[in-house]
Amino acid sequence: LILPGGVPDVDPARYGEPLAGSLDVTPELDEQYFSVLARAVEQNLPVLGICRGCQVINVYFGGSLIQDLETADIHRFDPKNEVVHDTACIPGTFAYDLYGAHAPVNTKHHQAVRRLAPEFGIAQLWFDDSIPRETQTELIAQAQAGTLTEGAHRCVIEGICHRTRPIFGLQWHPELLVDKPVEGTVDPMAVFRHFASLL
Repeated sequence: LILPGGVPDVDPARYGEPLAGSLDVTPELDEQYFSVLARAVEQNLPVLGICRGCQVINVYFGGSLIQDLETADIHRFDPKNEVVHDTACIPGTFAYDLYGAHAPVNTKHHQAVRRLAPEFGIAQLWFDDSIPRETQTELIAQAQAGTLTEGAHRCVIEGICHRTRPIFGLQWHPELLVDKPVEGTVDPMAVFRHFASLL
């Protein structure tokens, strides 16, 4: 199962919060996403969530979302240009196995994982330039140890993976990089080859 990205945002009522920056909430669409995901989980199918799909996975398993990133300009959707930023891949995860320590990716979102679902680990992080290198290193170590359990406006969770099930999510869009490659970014097909290997 691939849960795609796009709008609208996930209804914050799904994670017990009032509306505070979420856009175009559509409970009917959420119901479709969550019911399809429930069937896939029931059958232990591999699941890849992309952008909104990643957020749905996190909420389904008990996490929450940042409803409107303070750093949204860096992650924004720009119809004329592909916005790109670097990410740090966490050792011991699929992201590190695929790309090594760093993975420049595209980005189109204003929400992200806040409270990480309990059964998940962090696979990728984006750091704002205001976070010192030493602090970044500490946060990567915490993510690797499983003690970093919350994303923040200046430390955004860009990839997650279930600890025992073949389920993972990306905040970025590998499918768009396949369609329109951007020089200097990761090989997006590596994600889909990894997904296929889980079948």
